[in-house]
Amino acid sequence: MANQVKSRKPITARNKALICLVILCALTVAASVLGLNGWRSGENGMNVLLPWVPTSSGSWPQSLPLTKALDGGTYTDYAVTLAEGETLDGVMKTMKAHLDGIGETDSSVSAQGSDTIRMEIRKMDSSRQQFLRSVATLKGQITFAASTGEQVLTEKDIQSAALGVNSTQTSYVYNIVLTDEGAQKAADSGASYMLASLDGDQIGYAYANGNALTLYFSNNNYITYVNLARSADAVYSTMTMKGSGDLAATAPTAKTVVFFAGAILLIGALVYLCLTRKLTGLAGAWTVWCAALLGLFFVATLVVISVYALNVGCLIAVLLGILLAVYTAVTRADAISANIAAGQSPKQASRLGFKAAAKPVWIAHGAVLLLALLMMLIPVAKSTGYTLAAMVCGSAITAVLMRAFQACFTAMTGKPSLFGKAE
Repeated sequence: MANQVKSRKPITARNKALICLVILCALTVAASVLGLNGWRSGENGMNVLLPWVPTSSGSWPQSLPLTKALDGGTYTDYAVTLAEGETLDGVMKTMKAHLDGIGETDSSVSAQGSDTIRMEIRKMDSSRQQFLRSVATLKGQITFAASTGEQVLTEKDIQSAALGVNSTQTSYVYNIVLTDEGAQKAADSGASYMLASLDGDQIGYAYANGNALTLYFSNNNYITYVNLARSADAVYSTMTMKGSGDLAATAPTAKTVVFFAGAILLIGALVYLCLTRKLTGLAGAWTVWCAALLGLFFVATLVVISVYALNVGCLIAVLLGILLAVYTAVTRADAISANIAAGQSPKQASRLGFKAAAKPVWIAHGAVLLLALLMMLIPVAKSTGYTLAAMVCGSAITAVLMRAFQACFTAMTGKPSLFGKAE
C-alpha cells in the first residue's frame, strides 16, 4: 500500500494573531527587565548595558545622568602657578576643552581669585571623578626622545594628527604630520625610532618617515589622553589640588516637581480615558510603558553620548514624548469607535480606523520632531532637543507596535480590541 501523504493543516489567522501577541508581550517583558536592571555579558561581565528606566525622582540610573542644577555635584580647587606667557583664562579654557572632549559638557571651570581655579562636575562615582580630575589637569605636553634620552620633538612640532590602525589592523596608531621644522629636527637626530611621552609618562614609540611620524601606543588607554592633548594648547603652568567638596543642587525641587507632576498628569489622563472607555487600562498602560521604555532607551544610548546630562527641559520633553503615544492610542480609539457606531464589523472598523487615524498621528509626530530639530540649533536647548527627538522616535515605534497589537487582538477575538466601546 502506498504511503498516504498527510497534508498539513494551515495555521489559522486566530492562532497567528495569538503567536504575534505572545511575541510582542515577551519582547516588552524582556526590554522591561533590561531597562530596570541592565545587563552584563562577556568575560567577567565587561560588556555592560546600564539600566535606563528611573524608578523614582531621586533614583535615576547612571545611563541618564542629570545636570548639577538638578542633582548636585562636586567641586575641586587647584592652586595655579602660572608659567611665563600663560594666563589663568588660558589654563581654564584648556581644562574646559578637555572635559568637553569626553562629553562632560555640564562641567564648569571658574577662577577663585588670582591663583585658584575651581572645577565643578555633576554627581558621579569616585572613580569617574578621579578620571575627570586627571583629564582636566592634563598638560598635553607630548615629547619624542631618541634612545639616548635626548629630546628631539615636542607637541609644537606637530602640524596635524589622526588616529589610524597598523598594517595588520590589530591595534591603533597615531599618524602625525610634522611641521617643516619638526621634520628637519627628526632627520638631523638620525634616530631610527623615538620614545613618545605624554606629560612625562612614556606612552609608546614612534617611527619617522620624512615629515610623517607614526606613533604606536604601548596601551590603547593612552589614546583618549593623546586625543584630548591635541584638542587644546599644551599647558606649562603647575596645578596643585587644594581641596574638594560637594555641591548642592541649585534647583533641588525641580526634578521632583517635574517627575511627580508628570506622573500625576499621566495617571490622571489614563484614569479619565479608562472611565470614558476610550482607552482601557491594559492597552493604555502598555502604550505608555512602551513609549517611555523606548524613548528613554534612545536617550540613554544615543543622546547622552553627546550631551551627557539631562536638564529640566529634557524631563519635560520625556513627558511630551509619552503623551504623544497616548494621543496616538486615543486618536485610533476614537476612529475605530466611530466606525463601529456606523455599523462596520470590528475587523473592518479597526482596519479603516487605523487608516483614518494615520494622518493626524503622523502630523503630530512630525510637528514635534521638527520642534526638536529646531531646538538642536539653539545651544542652550540642544540637550532638550536631542531628548525630544529621541522620545518622538520612541513614541513612533510604540505607535507601530500598538497597531500590530491591536490588529493581532482583533484577528484573534473578532473584537475591536481593548480600545473604546463596541457600540
